[in-house]
Amino acid sequence: MTKNGLSFVEVMVVVALFLVLTVFAGPEMTRFSHTRKVNTLIRNTVTLLMDARLDAFKINSNTVVLFSNSEGKEDGDLNQITVFQDNGNGGGTAKDGVQQPNEKQTGFLSTDVLQGSSSTPARQSLLTFTTNFPDNRLIYRNRLGMFGGTIKVLWSGEEEGKVVINSLGRIRVEKSK
Repeated sequence: MTKNGLSFVEVMVVVALFLVLTVFAGPEMTRFSHTRKVNTLIRNTVTLLMDARLDAFKINSNTVVLFSNSEGKEDGDLNQITVFQDNGNGGGTAKDGVQQPNEKQTGFLSTDVLQGSSSTPARQSLLTFTTNFPDNRLIYRNRLGMFGGTIKVLWSGEEEGKVVINSLGRIRVEKSK
């Protein structure tokens, strides 16, 4: 008589091995995903800042990088970055740091994209920014320099890394862990 298939014991051994691997690999995969999201946010932030600096020089006008949260308030946990040319288009005042309706938006970044489309508030507030810029605005001035500062990237309120900008506009990334 010939045997076809697997015995019950062989199936149970495979299931047990799978469970053991899952127990040991699960936390590592979670940590990897967390690190990937933080690194992606830092990299995207640096790219957005470099593009804003280049815009200021290219168009010879102020370029503003505004940090805000989804509700439009500029305090608390910040999760959006908007970049716009502050040239006074639309009847507003040039170089005032406030986006007028016709001032061109040149960049945008939101942490919600990296965290998925969950509607739970706790999930949306995991990955956030804090800054030490006045009014959470960084202004690249046309060929004149700027004020330096830092942007901290937080995961559930704990600092994961920071982007440091000096008064010449040079950018340096520091990892916390």
